[in-house]
Amino acid sequence: FWLFNKKTSWMPWLSSLLLLTLCTVSLAQEPLLNFSVWDGLLKECTYTKATGDTVQRFFNYSLLALPDNIVRMQEVEGMLSSTDVSNFSYEQHLAFWINAYNFLAVKIVVDNPCAVDAFGSCRPLKSITEVGAQQPSGITHRVWKTKYLSVASYDKEELISMDDIIRIITESKFEKLDPRIYSCLACATLSCPDIKNYAYTEDQIYSQMDRSVSEWLADEEKGIQIVAADSLLISPLLETYKTEILNISYPRCFDAYNGEEVVAFLSKHGPEEVKELINKVPCPNLWTFAYDNRLNGDITHLCEANRTCCPLWAIITAVMSVLALVTVVLAFVGKKVMDKRKQDQVVDKDRLLVN
Repeated sequence: FWLFNKKTSWMPWLSSLLLLTLCTVSLAQEPLLNFSVWDGLLKECTYTKATGDTVQRFFNYSLLALPDNIVRMQEVEGMLSSTDVSNFSYEQHLAFWINAYNFLAVKIVVDNPCAVDAFGSCRPLKSITEVGAQQPSGITHRVWKTKYLSVASYDKEELISMDDIIRIITESKFEKLDPRIYSCLACATLSCPDIKNYAYTEDQIYSQMDRSVSEWLADEEKGIQIVAADSLLISPLLETYKTEILNISYPRCFDAYNGEEVVAFLSKHGPEEVKELINKVPCPNLWTFAYDNRLNGDITHLCEANRTCCPLWAIITAVMSVLALVTVVLAFVGKKVMDKRKQDQVVDKDRLLVN
């Protein structure tokens, strides 16, 4: 009744109530995760380059040597390390761990920009797989299993690796795993999907995954390539991760690389010409690209600025290589000497019998 009382000024009350409602809705819809710093780094450090008929995206690691970008990388790592992941929604789960994986790949390369050869020469890293391979830490661990990142409430006693993140994504508490996920993970090699110039966010994760998988499969250098009327060349990642990502336990077509889920995945997310081929040939032959481990960007200036090689280990490696070579040569020569002695003994026995 008081709202319609002429003596009552009800408009300010109504305005306040409306404003409060709008603010409440706005706060409720505000994303929990803030990857704006990582998003800015991706926009600044990625660049495109034409490769054949396709355009691929690369990463300029050398830009991360700039003082401001060093601070920004530390901010992103701090945010990842301090975020409580225990009560994530599915969208938050995907956005957080995809960004964490891509950040970790970049961080590993940035922290190890140089490789050392057997003679102690320091050169820019050619592949992320070289990290640790020529250093003492590489004796027992591959780069994918190297523990680099801590995440709050996940495991406070242990750092996690890139392989750990794959396992976290695929073995999550959520029942259904989205097979588009792997198209978003950039492992810093040329055969992996391109690193994007944006961070993944919980409120746009589905549209971003659609875009990522479409761009990945449309790339004839790393996604899908039609090689015959009944044959496709596909990414080796679809074969490597078919059990984890596509839930394939065994091949169901006649080809060793084939499976109904793979074909269904390609038919759903691949380019139009691939969909047309699968409509005509429901079970096409599938072959995989050779895996290209080369780094997905430039690291030269960062290596020159850091020179993180270990000459002592290189010298030890060179000495061990020389000793191994000498051992092989001595073994070969020794075998030849023993064979010659045996031949001489046979000849001597024959002479005695003749006499």
